[in-house]
Order: sequence, then C-alpha cells, then structure tokens
Amino acid sequence: MYYSGAPLTYAFDECSAEKVVLSVDIDCKSQVFPVRVEKIPITPLRKMTRLEGCFFDFFNTDKFDAYKDDFLEINLTGSAVIQSPMSLLQQKFPYLLNLHQEAVAAELKEEEQIHILKKNIEDEDVIFENFMLFEKAIDEEPSAKKQELFKSLCREGFTE
Repeated sequence: MYYSGAPLTYAFDECSAEKVVLSVDIDCKSQVFPVRVEKIPITPLRKMTRLEGCFFDFFNTDKFDAYKDDFLEINLTGSAVIQSPMSLLQQKFPYLLNLHQEAVAAELKEEEQIHILKKNIEDEDVIFENFMLFEKAIDEEPSAKKQELFKSLCREGFTE
C-alpha cells in the first residue's frame, strides 16, 4: 500500500518533499501480470520555499531574486532589528507569507512571544489583516462580500 499524502505542499515543513503521482501499469494479458510503476512529478504553480539570510542580502542584492515568484518563508539572520521587514520585503517578494527575525526573537522573553502569538490568533482585526494579506498574495483582491463573510465568520467563532 502507498499513501502519497497531499498532492501539493501546504506547509513550509513539507517544502523539501518531492510531490508525485504514481502511474501504475499492469499488463493483464500476460500470465505473470508484470507491473510498471512510474513517478510523475507534480509541478505547482508556485513552489513553497524557506530561505535564510540577512535583510541586506534580500533587500539590496539579487542573491534571492530567483525565488521572487515562490511562496516564501524567510528567516532573517544577524543582530539588526529591522522595522516592518515584512512590508519592505513584500515589495520585492510579493508572495512572502512568513518572516522571522532572529534578533527580535532573541530579545523577547518567552512570555512576550506567547502574548504575540496569542494576539495573532485571538484578535479579530489581526486575523482579518492576515486574511487580506493572504488574499493579495494569491493574486486576489477579495470582494466586499467575501470580506464581510470572513468578518462574520470571525465574529461567530469568537462568540462561541
């Protein structure tokens, strides 16, 4: 038995896994039923890629330009704390979905990190802002109806 998993990459943890479909050919005319299995790679519209480097290399050089059309998760290394790095880098990398700054993580105490994470999942405005950023990242400007539906679902989820 073979389980192929999801046909596309849905998390950055999976971005190095090759996604394939198996083509299985069984010759039923032969008495020994020979089987031929071929892996057919799945090529997504946009790859999911994890990158690491200093802000300067991403913003001021062409070192990572080959990845500008990928969905990106970037880990900024170095001791510099960059103000609003996501919005700055999205000018050059429009499909940037996730960003970490090692310098910020090193400065924050664990309780502060937990507070920030909780705010990202418990604050309706932050959730809506993230929804809008995601929609724009996938080349869609959400309609007013879609925005209102999302807000309504958020409110409903928070009242339960």
